[in-house]
Amino acid sequence: MGFGAGPDRVDVTETFETKIAALRCHVSQLGERDPEAWLREMAARAGAEVAVGLAETFRILRW
Repeated sequence: MGFGAGPDRVDVTETFETKIAALRCHVSQLGERDPEAWLREMAARAGAEVAVGLAETFRILRW
């Protein structure tokens, strides 16, 4: 197994609201917490690194 050269990022600006709505359906796991502010802040930071509104960071694993 190997890792890519570094974290990759994908633009999620257009799908972010759908992601938040889906996460809010998991009340039994979230309890009273609303993940939007925390996730939006992380996505904005990742997006700024690649000049998009919101992004998610991931690492490609190669087997």
